[in-house]
Amino acid sequence: MRKEELEKLFFDKFNEKIVVSSIEKNKVYFIYDNLNYSQRINRLLISKPNIRSVSNVIEYLEYYFKKIFKENIKILNYVNHNEHSIFIYNGLKYKKKPNSILKQLPTIKSCLEKDKYFQNLSNKKHGLNRYSYFNLDTNYNGIHKKIQIRCNVCNNIFHQTIGHHFYSGEGCPICNKYTKHNTMDEIDNKFLYIIRLFNDNENFIKIGITINNSNNRFSSFPYKKEILFFKKIKNTYIIEQELQNKYKKFKYEPKISFGGYTECFKLDILKSNLLSEKKLFI
Repeated sequence: MRKEELEKLFFDKFNEKIVVSSIEKNKVYFIYDNLNYSQRINRLLISKPNIRSVSNVIEYLEYYFKKIFKENIKILNYVNHNEHSIFIYNGLKYKKKPNSILKQLPTIKSCLEKDKYFQNLSNKKHGLNRYSYFNLDTNYNGIHKKIQIRCNVCNNIFHQTIGHHFYSGEGCPICNKYTKHNTMDEIDNKFLYIIRLFNDNENFIKIGITINNSNNRFSSFPYKKEILFFKKIKNTYIIEQELQNKYKKFKYEPKISFGGYTECFKLDILKSNLLSEKKLFI
């Protein structure tokens, strides 16, 4: 059979063109959609050229990935159709069988660098480097798996499911109580306070921040008050968290519950130079 005859038969069958370069015995070598193929003549007219007949599989995968998804990948290795290939997509390594690479965009399941995958996802969802993560490469087991997370704003370590944290956007529970109605910028230059709360049975210290003046903020406390420190300072939230972490050994739980009762400390905290902290007077 002549080259021109094969090209015409293919066009009549699929309404697409091939360019036959040579015919050897019952095998034809040709170009289809800018790639080189070789195939038995009888198979050529049954189905379109595919990954099993292409001359360069790596070139095929990279070419059609870009054509299908409008994005680039770099294939690092190819063994055969049944073995996994490793490739780079958006700067991360993935592992899939060749036939699966073109079915859908790579997901977390096939990613070999899950820690970097989630860090990129976190940067988009929560802001650049807001959180750090522990052993995601080994701990990943679906979106319902709880992971350990560190908040890089207040250094709080907490646990959340992958789905809630990365996809629903849940974050640090300590930060969230301040950012529920205010952004971090809005609370970053507010009042830091240290007060003594007391009655006939209790006497303790509370550390906190507020966007209100002292009268409005403290009116809801079910105790008598003595203001020891009340000042608008920079980095209010971070300094509050540093103080609470530093003096956590003095933690005190009031007998009467109120908003902010978890931020209370024994009176002994005053013996630890709390009110002399340099950061209070920046």
